Amino acid sequence: MQIEDTITFSFCTPQKVDKWDLRFMRMAREVSGWSKDPSTRVGCYVVRDRLPLVHGYNGFPKQIEDTPKMLADREIKMKWMIHAEVNAIYNATELGISLKDSTFYVWGLPCCEACALALIRVGARRVIAMEQNLPQRWIDSCMQGVDKLIQAKVQFSTIDCESLKQSDLLESLTKVQ
Repeated sequence: MQIEDTITFSFCTPQKVDKWDLRFMRMAREVSGWSKDPSTRVGCYVVRDRLPLVHGYNGFPKQIEDTPKMLADREIKMKWMIHAEVNAIYNATELGISLKDSTFYVWGLPCCEACALALIRVGARRVIAMEQNLPQRWIDSCMQGVDKLIQAKVQFSTIDCESLKQSDLLESLTKVQ
């Protein structure tokens, strides 16, 4: 990937990073690792009032076996892939959990336009994504998604990876003592 093929995804007003936001973003990072997608692993962790509600990661529907052959063929994969945010919504629906006034922590890629519409529909209050360089193919959809979140008065912000790394380091140091 060349430099001109990416854009840094961070256009929010800088704000103090809350320790709870860092903790829940680490959970979204952990959940992203459960995805079997070899090219893009996205995780979503949803909370309300600091209480975990559900999680989701990008993957195929439960009834479809995500074979390496299907995952390797981008055209086939994209026809079956459910995004992490939508998977979290499906999980909440299956469990009978309302996501009204919740916060979605998204690790991997920020919300695309379709996911943003789903988050608006379920009543998300906040969406927090990681600051990153986006591949060219995702730029338009992610920018439109964020625009829709802002128009719907859903708070959107990013956390830079450096804050997360520092938080991880501080936490590991305090556990040693």
